[in-house]
Amino acid sequence: MKKLLQELSFFQHFSDIGLFVLSDQDFHILYCNEYMEKNAGFHVGERPCYFCCSQTTPCGACPVRKLQEDPSLSECSSVQFHSQLHCAFDLTAHRTALSDGTPVYLGLAKPHMYLNEEKEALEERIEHDELTGALTRPAFCCHTSKLLKSHPETEYTIVRTDIYGLRMINDLFQSQAGDALLHDFYESVLKHLKPGDTCGRFYADSFCICTSMNREEILDFMEQLQHDMDHYPLAFHISLYFGICPVYDRNMPPYQLADFAKMALQKARTSYSQPYSIFNEEFRQQITREQTLIQSMEPSLKNGDFVPYFQPFFDIRTKSIVGAEVLVRWNHPIYGMISPASFIPIFEKNGFIIQLDQYIWENAAKLLWRRKKEGRKRIPFSVNVSRAHIFDEDFEPFLLGLMEKYELDPGTFGLELTESVYVESQDTMAEAVARLQKSGFRFLMDDFGSGYSSLSVLKDCPMDVLKIDMTFVRNILESPRSQIILSEIIHMMHRLNLPMIAEGVENPEQTKLLKNWDCNTVQGYYFARPMPAEAFEKLIDETQR
Repeated sequence: MKKLLQELSFFQHFSDIGLFVLSDQDFHILYCNEYMEKNAGFHVGERPCYFCCSQTTPCGACPVRKLQEDPSLSECSSVQFHSQLHCAFDLTAHRTALSDGTPVYLGLAKPHMYLNEEKEALEERIEHDELTGALTRPAFCCHTSKLLKSHPETEYTIVRTDIYGLRMINDLFQSQAGDALLHDFYESVLKHLKPGDTCGRFYADSFCICTSMNREEILDFMEQLQHDMDHYPLAFHISLYFGICPVYDRNMPPYQLADFAKMALQKARTSYSQPYSIFNEEFRQQITREQTLIQSMEPSLKNGDFVPYFQPFFDIRTKSIVGAEVLVRWNHPIYGMISPASFIPIFEKNGFIIQLDQYIWENAAKLLWRRKKEGRKRIPFSVNVSRAHIFDEDFEPFLLGLMEKYELDPGTFGLELTESVYVESQDTMAEAVARLQKSGFRFLMDDFGSGYSSLSVLKDCPMDVLKIDMTFVRNILESPRSQIILSEIIHMMHRLNLPMIAEGVENPEQTKLLKNWDCNTVQGYYFARPMPAEAFEKLIDETQR
């Protein structure tokens, strides 16, 4: 990727030209320049189709799709409009490759100077969603901003909603049924809105409303929409969820209020008591905390506030240490020591996870190298690998460089992938795993059994070790059914000749059962909690005596 970006560096200096690189497999954004980030909302790991035309894959007008369908073409251009930029632009897509030969699509976007006869048609496409007739995302934001400014005394609320199960509807009844549902749903929304309210379709099944309705009216509005869907002529139960955000700050742009409503919507999807959630002080505190973490992440990395922690793997019979998982804790300058659950999801979203992991991995490699030089006992480590690393061109060179720099055998540096991460992009993951295994690295599947595709994954699993999810171990003392399932999993692993590690072992009773079932390696608080390097090295030295 670095080589490709160096070749394209000329374009990156232009503030009016957008540059982005797409994967040729799933059309995820591998890179985008500052112009596309600021003006289009593009982010690495997402699909540009969401922003350009509210689709999940390239539409018929997309030059990327035309390149995909016609291998003889090396580039293709078209006039497009962008639902974030709120303007038409000239988009040129090129078929190219990264320095390692990986095929990608390079996109260049610049404002389109349209002719007068094009103007009306383009403005209509910019203003209204082609499928439903709803406002596009930028048009919604523009109209809503004007609405809030022209009625300063009126209280408004932003409501986000989506149709749960639309993808399944498309699979069961074909996309025409899904398209008809989206159109009819928008008509239903319009029927129940107040005069002057705005409604936009942001993408797929995601709609956003700005309304002057009060709380009781909004509750009634949601009930009416669900009633309409309950009587929709489709043999499928259609569930609606809602996120509500009162407009408490009129200086805040509508897209940000819509994002807050989306946060509430995501919470509503996990609730069994009611189909809606309201953005409140708790959400605001969460956002403030997240922003504080983001602002302090790079200074903390420079200051050494991120601390490697180690949790050993034990031989269940000899109780000797046979390996360790390398973890991270953050000694934050404001919040003190915080766990990975507080910051890893944020860093995976903004891409900082790559820098952080590389820092932790190097510290772990350095520890192994030092112990080797001192003639002290060394054990294999395993480090966690996120989805972002698999799509990072520097992932493999960095790991190989680390092994060379610290004179380590790749077999002593295991790479842990969660089952969910592996399943999300199974083909791409399998290719990356195979390449690194040829270089000598071992792969561990973390949290095995926690996903929906465990047995399917196991059938073609390229992993070297499976880590059985702690949820299986947690209930084995109280649940005979859990005992049957876990014992059979262990038996199956032996028959497949797959080494395994049971996670989350917390007491001697669990240990005894696992030992009886011939689960040879365990990890959990009963044996050792995660600990800093100094305590970990002391533990290794003590067990060696």
